[in-house]
Amino acid sequence: MNTTGHGQPSHSGSDAPKSTLPLLLQRVRDASIQAAEGLLKAALDAADDSLFGFSEKADNAAESARYMDAMREMRVKRPSLEQAFRERLERDFVAFVRQTPTTAVVEKAPITFAADSLSLVEDQALEEDLAIAGMVSKANLRHNSALFALTQRLGAALGRSSIETDACPLAPASVGHALRDVAARIEADIGTKLVVLKLFDRHVATDLDQVYDVANKLLAEAGVLPNVRYTRPPRLPGSSAPVARATVAGGDPAATDPNRDAAPGTEIGDAGANGEADAGTNEVIAAFASLLATRREQITGAARPVVAGPRVSNSELIAALSRMQLSQPSLSAAATDAIALVERVEQVKQDLLGQLRATGIDNPDQRVAEADEDAIDLVSMLFQFVVQDRNLPAEIQAALSRLQIPYVRVAIKDKRLFAQSQHPARRLLDTLATACIGWSKDADRDARFLDRLNQLVERVMKEYTDDVGLFDELRAEFDEFVEQQQRHSSTAEQRAAEAIKGREKLSFARRTVTQLVNERLARHQLPPLAREVVVNPWSNYLVLMHLRHGPESSEWKSAVSFVDAAAWCSQPKRNEAEYAKLNAVVPQMQAFLRRGLGVVGFGEQESQRLAHGFGAVLLSMHQREVTLEHADTIAAAEQSLNNAPPAPAAAPEAEPETADSALPEDDEIVQRVRNLKVGTWVEFSTESGTPERAKVSWISPLSARLLFVNRKGLKVAEFSVFALAGELRAGTAQILEVAPIFERALSSIMNRLKYEHLLAGGGKSDSAQQSA
Repeated sequence: MNTTGHGQPSHSGSDAPKSTLPLLLQRVRDASIQAAEGLLKAALDAADDSLFGFSEKADNAAESARYMDAMREMRVKRPSLEQAFRERLERDFVAFVRQTPTTAVVEKAPITFAADSLSLVEDQALEEDLAIAGMVSKANLRHNSALFALTQRLGAALGRSSIETDACPLAPASVGHALRDVAARIEADIGTKLVVLKLFDRHVATDLDQVYDVANKLLAEAGVLPNVRYTRPPRLPGSSAPVARATVAGGDPAATDPNRDAAPGTEIGDAGANGEADAGTNEVIAAFASLLATRREQITGAARPVVAGPRVSNSELIAALSRMQLSQPSLSAAATDAIALVERVEQVKQDLLGQLRATGIDNPDQRVAEADEDAIDLVSMLFQFVVQDRNLPAEIQAALSRLQIPYVRVAIKDKRLFAQSQHPARRLLDTLATACIGWSKDADRDARFLDRLNQLVERVMKEYTDDVGLFDELRAEFDEFVEQQQRHSSTAEQRAAEAIKGREKLSFARRTVTQLVNERLARHQLPPLAREVVVNPWSNYLVLMHLRHGPESSEWKSAVSFVDAAAWCSQPKRNEAEYAKLNAVVPQMQAFLRRGLGVVGFGEQESQRLAHGFGAVLLSMHQREVTLEHADTIAAAEQSLNNAPPAPAAAPEAEPETADSALPEDDEIVQRVRNLKVGTWVEFSTESGTPERAKVSWISPLSARLLFVNRKGLKVAEFSVFALAGELRAGTAQILEVAPIFERALSSIMNRLKYEHLLAGGGKSDSAQQSA
């Protein structure tokens, strides 16, 4: 049995005996891993509570069962999950001492691709990789000072120098791999796994300083670099973590560069234009800064050198942007070309550098601060998203793209633009993009809406200096303009909906009446005249009662009872009591029929004749011979029926859905259509090639048919669920997103940067393996 330095039995599955570690490092390993295990236990406890809570709040039984199954799975496997975590960290300790390669850094995790395609990446694995990578990236920034001190002490204990923090066996990368081993043993869908990984981030990665404190304390007490101090100074704008400051009292040669391991995009002593920023802003900016720094390194092939000389000041940078803002030409027709738009957005940064060179500011001794460059790049990527967002028509993309330079100015002065959803500039762009989703040339023939948008953009270009209050003012004015347009279109929209509602009600009433009459008369042999009266004029009366009073009304029920009475009258009578009842009921039915026929358009004389004939035919069917009087009455009634007024015009029935019958009810697209909400915008292809945008204005509670109207409230289309699903599947219709564009853009940018980050890491890992 393997033992530790304290003679305790080993519970590790490591591939190397613990005795290979020096006694001190054994103590450090055991104490620090024990602390890390405590964090994992807290995370697993939180996961148990969260999954149980999700199960209770689930919208349906299937979703509830999914969370409960995941919770039970984690409870059953909990011992093996904790063991997997512990064994990974123990192996990394042994590898660190032996100087053998460990698994690649999670922050730059390799992904294996087919040689000819990237599409073979498994979505779930990539989602997990991105979650782990984000966790590790934030932990590196948050704990860089304590981690740096620990790495130096571990190196000193082994007689090594210049050890990178990523090589530390307790680095966030190693912990991230251990957490990925834990997640790999949990059999659950990707949504549940991401919930668990988020809890690992919150309860493990966020609190790794507790582990580092334990290890640093043991090493310092053992005399390993006892004078190294690491502090947690106040957070700086642009960083989610304190800048690394590991120092040695008394001028020890092990003193480190205060700028070492500083968060990318931040520099010592740079408090930014707005002073202290909130922690949420810092974390967002730091996450982007780290990824942007790596991206620039990938593009240039080397890390950006630290330049000791002065930087371009904010005022100099803003002055250059002001000149560009005021000199930007008005929008031209050619500016709506998709390729030209993207190129123009990408060119802004180069134009800015050109402005700086033209004024003699940009020289070898001066540079744009990395935090400012981050802001410029983020705004550039933001507007690249805007001009490529399929939710916005080309004309709108072109108009909004002109805001790029003012938004660069905002971002340089106020990094909260990227972190706070209520920032005035951010809210303005979100408002404009949302309002413009439904714009189309056909719905804005007088160009009133587009002109108003361009006027707003021009005001920003001419009036914005440094007061973000302008954005709130313009947003309020534009909201008022949009509300006015909506008020004007609401009447037309209501008329379109009312027309379809009326048609739907009529169609539903007719189907209800037809089904009812067929069922009531199916087992009865009414005389031809009586059947004709019930099936035609009386059915029209039933339809009117259904429409006017509803199926729960006494009027409807009385009209239905007439049909039941006619059916009873047609049945053979077995005794005198039934004959007596027949003779009493028929006159009542005749009177009721006369009144009903008058309601559906029969004249008094025709109603009288038809009622007499109807009664005569019911009575005569129970007599052996039809009297001459009855025969004449029936003949007159038939003549009146032939001369009957036409039934009220019925709206055309909904088109049959046989063309889409191949789509089953549980088809994903069918379910997506069923979940559409009023107000959702859809883009339809037209025969002319010009796309038409329309929103869901009304959904029938009877047939689930969807009415689409344009911005002016005019009807564009009407679809059944299956017909619209067929359009979506064929690609002739596309559902547009209504989520705020700023949020969607930042999410897209973050995923893009993380993906590039992972790809770059994978490429380096492969090269290293080939060299070995």
